[in-house]
Amino acid sequence: MLHAPVRWIARRCLRWFYRERRFVGLERIPARGPVLLIGNHPNDIPDVLCGYLTTPRRVLYVATVSGATSAISQAMYRGLGVIPVARVRDARKLRVQGIDAAAMNTEAFARVVKLLRAGEIVGVFPEGGVHDGPSLGAFRAGVAKMALTCGHSGLKSEIQIVAFGQQYDAMRTPRSDVTVVVSEPLVLSDWLAAHAEFHTNIALSLRDEMRSVLLTVTRNSSTWASATARDRLCAVIGALESGGDASPLVSAARVQAMCATASDAAEWPDGALRPLVDEIIATIGRAGGIATSSRDCARVCAACGVPHVMSSWPSPLLLRLTAPIGLCGLLVHGPILVVIWKLAKRSTKDRTEWVARAFVPGLYLMLLWYAVLGGMFAVGLHASAHSAWLAVPAVMLLPRLGDLAVSWRDAVNAERLRRRVMRWSEADRAAVCTTASALRAAWHSYQTSSVVKASV
Repeated sequence: MLHAPVRWIARRCLRWFYRERRFVGLERIPARGPVLLIGNHPNDIPDVLCGYLTTPRRVLYVATVSGATSAISQAMYRGLGVIPVARVRDARKLRVQGIDAAAMNTEAFARVVKLLRAGEIVGVFPEGGVHDGPSLGAFRAGVAKMALTCGHSGLKSEIQIVAFGQQYDAMRTPRSDVTVVVSEPLVLSDWLAAHAEFHTNIALSLRDEMRSVLLTVTRNSSTWASATARDRLCAVIGALESGGDASPLVSAARVQAMCATASDAAEWPDGALRPLVDEIIATIGRAGGIATSSRDCARVCAACGVPHVMSSWPSPLLLRLTAPIGLCGLLVHGPILVVIWKLAKRSTKDRTEWVARAFVPGLYLMLLWYAVLGGMFAVGLHASAHSAWLAVPAVMLLPRLGDLAVSWRDAVNAERLRRRVMRWSEADRAAVCTTASALRAAWHSYQTSSVVKASV
């Protein structure tokens, strides 16, 4: 019942927090038939919302019961068809409430199997919760057992396992970017046929295979320092290799895919690339952009005159013409958004919950703000001898006004970045071009050597 409005809300929330949201490989999710949709979970609610937007089909998530502590969240669980499960640390609290955690999980298992047999999409985060680490966490074997139970019921030829990976440029930075990459489907019947000899440990083998698939569409490193180096390399090379059919974000995802087998930045392209990457990163910081943003890197490089870099610039004339609408939208939404972000930061010490708190209860605060504005509109209309009901369509247009406001502000910031770069000396811009050219050549050399190693 709630899937259509939740998808609409998901677009608004992601658009207002993240500047660009790029989805790659959506056509890989089957249009019909049972699908087990698995994803990484580094960023709480945004990960869930991204999953909803990967397909027009209904996605029924398996989620921890601890996420539904209020009456509103419990109603949302029911309306969205969420399948609640209990973790070990939830058992004691549930026991106090008179709820059997084991029985809840048994019921959830049976419901997932029933939904898959009915040809639905079931979404799962196999890490078992939000995982704050530079790489994927350990997978729970229960997810594989659910798929195998259906596979042994005669429907295994239809079940496909698809991974979707969230790749954030700067996960907890407002107005950064996110790319969601969908993997090729893993057909369960084909995998079972190829691994029939491992029947004694088939569930564990499938669990490991599912993790391997998700590793190919996510960013993973052994340490946070390596993760930072990895993100910088993806941003810079993604910007330099953009063009044609690939935006900087899509190009960065391709860089990640090429290096997906490397568990540490030290195993990535030759260390000779690092000083060149660091030079470009320093340039982005000097221009006022986000260091790990492939979009900002592309804009800085393009402004410096680096050839063959995709970077779209807003039209100065269009910016001026749309200024009244943009300023009006910022006047309406700016104050409440600032309040939401500050309250979110102050209300939690766990950084994994920061963005989630900006989304919920931030969403409730935004709805309350709209109600206040609606009341003000109604009073104003009534005082001017007009129908107070005219406030209803006015309030319904506010979310769209918010979309226009954040888009206009992003365009203004892009123009400011370009002007800052253009005020640099010609020698400084030429130095960026020289560094970019050397880095591009070094990357192409790495690609060639990788192909040779793979063939050997």
